Amino acid sequence: MDENRSRAVAIKLRSMHCQMEDINQAVYQMDFSKIELESLWGLYEIKGKKEELEKINTHLQTNEEGKA
Repeated sequence: MDENRSRAVAIKLRSMHCQMEDINQAVYQMDFSKIELESLWGLYEIKGKKEELEKINTHLQTNEEGKA
C-alpha cells in the first residue's frame, strides 16, 4: 500500500479509538453503537486502490499457504 495512504489509515484508526472487532461488527452486523457511520465512511474513502488490495490479498494467501 502507498506509504502516505498507509499512514492515513493508521491515523484514522487511532482517532476512532476502537478495536478491529468493533469495526467488523459495525460493518458486518450494521451495529453502529461503538463507531459512527461517518468514521467508517472516512476510513472507506482512504482505502487502497484495486491494485494495492490485490497485492495485499495475494500476500495474505501466500502466507496462509506457507503456514499449512
